[in-house]
Amino acid sequence: MSENQSLKNELLNYKQENRNLQGIEDALQQRLATQESSVLQLKQELLRANMDRHELQSQNVDLQRKMEERSQFIADYKKDLTKKEWLIQQLQGKLDESQRKLSEANYHKTDLQKELDHRKALPQQYMNEEDDQVDLSVSPMPHSQSTPVMGSSNSSTKVLYFTDRSLTPFMVTLPKSLGEVTLRDFRAAIGREGSHRYHFKALDPEFGTVKVEVFHDEDIIPGWEGKIVAWVEEDHGSI
Repeated sequence: MSENQSLKNELLNYKQENRNLQGIEDALQQRLATQESSVLQLKQELLRANMDRHELQSQNVDLQRKMEERSQFIADYKKDLTKKEWLIQQLQGKLDESQRKLSEANYHKTDLQKELDHRKALPQQYMNEEDDQVDLSVSPMPHSQSTPVMGSSNSSTKVLYFTDRSLTPFMVTLPKSLGEVTLRDFRAAIGREGSHRYHFKALDPEFGTVKVEVFHDEDIIPGWEGKIVAWVEEDHGSI
């Protein structure tokens, strides 16, 4: 009986231990299920993160492409803007040249009108001189003749000259009488550096008003109505 009781007690202990082990197993299984759920949730979050990463990479590629297109557009725009600025400069240069030529034309028109008025007055002057019985063996030289009268009392000469870079003419005064001024005197007075060509207004007996080009420093500059009218042009050489 005593052994029987001992076996029963031992069996009860085994049953109690078995129940304890079963409880531990259930707890472990529940914990394992919780962990599996957490792992599944982590996998889902990782999948979403990968999808987001791929989407961000796709957006980044698209943004990079758009930036390259924009950079190309800006480069093309700058190139077009540079071309337009060059065209504007060319047009501005042509406009300045047209205005300069217009200014010269207006100036020449005024001089031509003066010359016509002067020539109209010459016959009347000759008639008056014949009436006064003046000796006309030597005709008087018109005031606008390019060659001045030697021995003039003027000790200085006004010089009006135009350049390629300004629509407004410049004026200097040379301490020499008209007919004594040389190209060297003129060049020293205007002080222009570089290579230039020099043209001077004059009256030709055959062709009328002309521009005379003077080359040598020792040459006498022709005059016009008691002064010198000149054009100074930059010499870029033959093309």
